[in-house]
Amino acid sequence: MKHLTTEWPLLKELEEQLVRTLQKVFAVLLAALLEEIDQQLAEARDKRRYQLKDKRPTTIQTLFGEVTFRRNYYYDRQTGNYTHTHQVKNFGLCASSKTWYPF
Repeated sequence: MKHLTTEWPLLKELEEQLVRTLQKVFAVLLAALLEEIDQQLAEARDKRRYQLKDKRPTTIQTLFGEVTFRRNYYYDRQTGNYTHTHQVKNFGLCASSKTWYPF
């Protein structure tokens, strides 16, 4: 009888590969969640004050690595400035940094 030999990865290699795969999956899910939150903020904004101009990609650092998502960009008619989500502090993305703090 012929014996089949197959090289199997070590448990550590399997764990590392699983962690990398899960980080990628969670990064995609987080991007989708952030876009949904941004959309809800857009719907609740003061439309007389904040005029939606377009969506722009934003990349932030998270526990899952870099996450890129599309974010609404507004013209503030009151101040004359352009800004991302005017209620950005409500979901923890500091406008001056690229780090997401969930609380």
